[in-house]
Amino acid sequence: MGRMIKEMVVQDCPIRNVLARVCDKWSLLVIYTLKYHQDGPLRFNALRKLIPDISQKMLTSTLKSLEADAYYHSRLNPPAMLAYAGWACLLNLTAACLLSRKTFSAGRWGRICLPVAQIVLLAWLMHSGSLRYNSVKNYEAKTLDYYCRTGQWQEVLDFPGLRSDRNMMHACYQNLALSHLDQLGDRPFDYKQCGPQGLVLPSNRSVNASTLLSDIYYQMGNVALAQEMAFEGMIASERAVNPRLLLRLIQTNLIYGYDNVAEKYIRLLEQTLAYADKASRYRQFLGHPEKMKADPELGGRYACVQHLSGLTNETQLIPNLEQIIHSNTSWRPAFQYYGVMCLLSKDMKAIRDFIEHTKGMPGMKPMPRLFQEAVIQVHEGEEEVWADYGVTPQVAQRFKAYRQAVLSARRSGQMYGLQGSYGNTYWYYYMFRR
Repeated sequence: MGRMIKEMVVQDCPIRNVLARVCDKWSLLVIYTLKYHQDGPLRFNALRKLIPDISQKMLTSTLKSLEADAYYHSRLNPPAMLAYAGWACLLNLTAACLLSRKTFSAGRWGRICLPVAQIVLLAWLMHSGSLRYNSVKNYEAKTLDYYCRTGQWQEVLDFPGLRSDRNMMHACYQNLALSHLDQLGDRPFDYKQCGPQGLVLPSNRSVNASTLLSDIYYQMGNVALAQEMAFEGMIASERAVNPRLLLRLIQTNLIYGYDNVAEKYIRLLEQTLAYADKASRYRQFLGHPEKMKADPELGGRYACVQHLSGLTNETQLIPNLEQIIHSNTSWRPAFQYYGVMCLLSKDMKAIRDFIEHTKGMPGMKPMPRLFQEAVIQVHEGEEEVWADYGVTPQVAQRFKAYRQAVLSARRSGQMYGLQGSYGNTYWYYYMFRR
């Protein structure tokens, strides 16, 4: 018992926690450089020049770790777009002052043409500045977020770059859209994939990432993590206010039965212009749990969490998904996320366990095509059991054709030719894709 208490004290010791943060080679050096630099704040590249033997990756990770514990404060400069817009306004006002006398003396048409010319000039300058200075990646992220917020899932899939780009956030948006369209278990390999992190990207506590993760977890049926990510996104938002994430907090608190908390958030959103109607919709569920359970959106997710045991966190995602599918055997998004996560990891044991645990469950009927292909992958030499798991004759026949094509390609040395016909199958992904 004494040894156990000693170990607990050591683990919880604040001095130990501080030393673990700063007593590595780079953390101390970075803190010292930032503290005693004489010329004011430092840019990233300037800091790296002052510490020449540190790599860019190590400096980035060190700064993130130190910023999380408030050892330094990052100060972002206004984007160039703001300066460009300011100069555009100044130029427009100058032109108005110089031309005002001549224009007004020209009569009525002159007085009409001047403001029109000003508006056109200002619009052109703002448009040019936006194209020149706005971040392309930021624009793409905002566009995908808009489609996600408005439920335009096909527009997400049609977004340029998803089929050719291996961007982790893009992959998460695309897979979320496929899940909403009930196609995640059939079509993920129609697009570029980034492994399991293309399903659930690592959290970096930014607004964009936290909002996307909240949407992903909410779709899975993991209400606890959806709520946690909503809180993180709120903290990272400007002035710690984000109406979209407030809406998520309404949804999650209604599911958990915290009507008083949900009502507080509803009152806040009802004062907004864009979210007032959405917030008022959820007022009907206050004090009426039977209505909440009967609602297609809230009731299905309530069934996902009512039998969960233990803590829910990002490190326990697979065990949580297992609990969700056993709690609500009809919630297909959880089945598809769980299954595709196993497939992308190429973990045959996890794939086998998933197939065995979900056999015959309503959420697997009809069985998605990729899961049928995984059954064949696991039971390749047991053709007699394929149909018992839900493998259709079409998928079985396609596997036989694929196997024959692989043998022919090996003899001819032209394996690259398989992608055109079988690039969207799990068999091709397992053999040829990293």
